[in-house]
Amino acid sequence: MKVFLNTNVLVSAFTARGLCADLLRYLLAEHEVPTGGVNLAELRRVLLERFDATTQQLASVESLLRDQTIIPKPRTASPIRIRDRDDEWVLASAISGAAQLLVTGDKDWLGVATESPVPLLSPRNARERLRSDPGAALHCMHQTAALLIARFAHFYLMRLQLNGTRYADVNPPVLRRESMPRAEHWEHVYRTKGAEEVSWFQAEARLSRQLIEALSPDRHAAIVDIGAGASTLVDALSAAGYDALTVLDLSAAALQIARARLGPRASNVEWMAADVLDASLPAQGFDVWHDRAVFHFLTTEQDRSRYVQQVQHAVRPGGLVIVATFAEDGPTRCSGLDVARYSPAQLHAAFGRPFALIESHRELHTTPGGATQAFTYCACRVEPSEHPRAAA
Repeated sequence: MKVFLNTNVLVSAFTARGLCADLLRYLLAEHEVPTGGVNLAELRRVLLERFDATTQQLASVESLLRDQTIIPKPRTASPIRIRDRDDEWVLASAISGAAQLLVTGDKDWLGVATESPVPLLSPRNARERLRSDPGAALHCMHQTAALLIARFAHFYLMRLQLNGTRYADVNPPVLRRESMPRAEHWEHVYRTKGAEEVSWFQAEARLSRQLIEALSPDRHAAIVDIGAGASTLVDALSAAGYDALTVLDLSAAALQIARARLGPRASNVEWMAADVLDASLPAQGFDVWHDRAVFHFLTTEQDRSRYVQQVQHAVRPGGLVIVATFAEDGPTRCSGLDVARYSPAQLHAAFGRPFALIESHRELHTTPGGATQAFTYCACRVEPSEHPRAAA
């Protein structure tokens, strides 16, 4: 099958681990991936301007794509109107190249899907369609895994953890983003991927909601969700009657996704685009502090210490602190970044006094790509007698 990838999918595939990267690797091994000359020029510009890609990195990317078919710029743009007029040339390229499927994460494109002569699908829907085709399983069999290693070893350093017939983990792709500021990193993630495509996506934050409802049943409790991104936890808590909710994340784009999804109820939530390490949080302003998958990104003692100071500053004596990280056997990297992994005892020890452990849990999370990730949850109570302000 000829599968044409829109530029935003290619950018995501080459700069972030996840659904788009997995999809590209699979397509290159099992299908034809024609690329328009228009796309190639745009991809080069984005990687150069936004990611400071080196000449060698750009050459590697272009070499891989030029091994496939490069479609010259058509004489005319597509007659189908798309908000960004440049996209009409991209669609024309896909049509000219006789693509049988066009994959895009751009909602403007998906809005004209009924008019396009080439079927338009999101990366997730494309994966599901390919998975349903006979002989086109997205999970990699041993032979396919060997083929991938052989074809892409020059810039993909792959670590396969074969679980039955699936592979679970792949090291970061061509462009490493550790040097990118935190806010810019996460803003990029949510602007290039759908909220349901990131590896940490949960259709329902069941364990988090259950812990909050069980340990802080007061519907007027002030709750802050740290690093929430576009998490659906705020939806669940709002629906359950909690009326003092704050959502904090580095990415304004992620917060906007959650706000739009929540609709009119979003006006009852306080939204903070900030880094938890230096955010201006109210002193003893929260009864509940919830964090799923932020703390494990703090890999220096200085950042971890600052985080704990923020918790002690912002949570009232007697308040509830719920923190979830990758477990000891969880991934070593996420979204192209190193992470720390914790057992319940290690996670509790990272906070120490005055945090009294109430309960801990292990959760096996299935990512949108089908991998399994182990999480450790710890729920602690801030002891009033040990709280810095209580003792003052």
